[in-house]
Amino acid sequence: MVNEYMKIFLLKGLQPINEYRFNMIKSLLAHDLQLNKKAQYGYNRIQIADLTEDKFRGAACLDVRTGLFKDIEDLKDLAKTFTYENMKVENKIKAKRATEVKNSNQEATDPATPAPTTSKTLTSERAKQTPAGQV
Repeated sequence: MVNEYMKIFLLKGLQPINEYRFNMIKSLLAHDLQLNKKAQYGYNRIQIADLTEDKFRGAACLDVRTGLFKDIEDLKDLAKTFTYENMKVENKIKAKRATEVKNSNQEATDPATPAPTTSKTLTSERAKQTPAGQV
């Protein structure tokens, strides 16, 4: 399964920014990602996204980036996008967990509970013997 947080960071955060802003982001992340000067200048967007995923797992990846993007005037809109997309992913995860819990609860029903029956199987022997015209 695709890491949704990395997907958001790469496609909605790093892809749309220009090279100058990307270099600024790399410079600000250099310490957190432990980038030396060569790596800082040589890494592309995908490599930075991969390092970010390794360093900051899950929602922390977007939380750190959101704070960083909020501090850069031109990128505040992207910070809002991160927040919105993060909420969408969290809601999707919650819905999936709720479905899994519901399914596991249904599977764990009491085996002593009889299975549902149709009306034909509930007809008593006496009712079968009674002619249709009699009451």
